Amino acid sequence: WSEMIAGTGRESQKKFLLYCMDFFRQALMYNYKARDLVFLEPQTKGFKLEKFAPFITGNNITGITRELEDAVYHIERNGNAKIILTDLSIKLTRLIHKN
Repeated sequence: WSEMIAGTGRESQKKFLLYCMDFFRQALMYNYKARDLVFLEPQTKGFKLEKFAPFITGNNITGITRELEDAVYHIERNGNAKIILTDLSIKLTRLIHKN
């Protein structure tokens, strides 16, 4: 996915990462039973927010947000998007399994 996103423009990459931050926030709200605040409905076939939400907790949301913000910063500074997004995916995988 990093190559696909890297092929888009810098503004699209930043918008995607901001969407990711919002997505993780929605999962955290769902996990903490604030479901009336959840408005995101994923369009990906077979993806269920209720199955993803238990992996997003108070223990890892700060790290996830920090990594996404760092990626936005590096993209704004004209970093290599493929490297930034590949690094981000590895870090997010570790953080998601950090429960």
